[in-house]
Amino acid sequence: MYLLFLPQLQQHYHYHNWQGFCWQFINGNAAPHLWYNTMMLQFIILMPLFWWLARLVAHHPYKAISIFCGTLLLEDVWFYSYDLQIFHGPLKEQFYFFDRLFVSFLIYAIAGTLLWKFRSHLAPFLMRHWLMQVILWQILFYIVTINFFSYGLPVKLTNAPYYLPSMIFYNLATISLIATLLLNFQKKHNQWLPLIHWVALYAYRAYLSHVFWLYWCWQLLNHLRLHLSLAIIFPSLVFLTIILSFLSAYGLHLLWTIIKNQINLLIVVLRSCFL
Repeated sequence: MYLLFLPQLQQHYHYHNWQGFCWQFINGNAAPHLWYNTMMLQFIILMPLFWWLARLVAHHPYKAISIFCGTLLLEDVWFYSYDLQIFHGPLKEQFYFFDRLFVSFLIYAIAGTLLWKFRSHLAPFLMRHWLMQVILWQILFYIVTINFFSYGLPVKLTNAPYYLPSMIFYNLATISLIATLLLNFQKKHNQWLPLIHWVALYAYRAYLSHVFWLYWCWQLLNHLRLHLSLAIIFPSLVFLTIILSFLSAYGLHLLWTIIKNQINLLIVVLRSCFL
């Protein structure tokens, strides 16, 4: 849909033939945020690796610690190399797609696998030391903010990527805090849990469509020529984009469910006819 209806949103070269169309389709260049889809698809393919990892470290916590530390070291070297050679470096144009390779996000998959495998020990530890996590998060937030400011003000998204070494630790601290909050909700059977699960179910699908809706909402507001201040336009854009993104995600889910049911019904009918 992005490539066909909003080709102007493409990143890093536009397609001019079917080969270019296919390349833009698979490499995440169809819109500014679809690099994330390319990265996620790699982890779907690699999922057996994490099943194997879970079996490997079962009842071996020291092996799990070694794997985590080794992955963290690998990630630091990878990010540091990216920072020197690609991010504002000499290889920026040729290797821009390195930011969507699975290696850049491997530490989070490994950490998630190990956290789930040893949840009976790690969950009480996280909940018991929640204040220490908050303090650590604030320190790391300050560090990454200073990093972003070092490229000048105002901060640009092109100068605020996830691929700085300091961001690894900031991201892990943020994920740890979210996990601690949700573990606490589960322990207390918080009434917000069903809503959180529903949002989580459709969040990724809504994320994929949000630039599509953001573009058209912006066009609509410009077309109406309301001459509103940015203080009103910006929150309105955010609200409309979120609502439309989740509605479209849920609507497409319902549509796909109907299609699947019809296909299953057709298969049953055909089997009965031939058998």
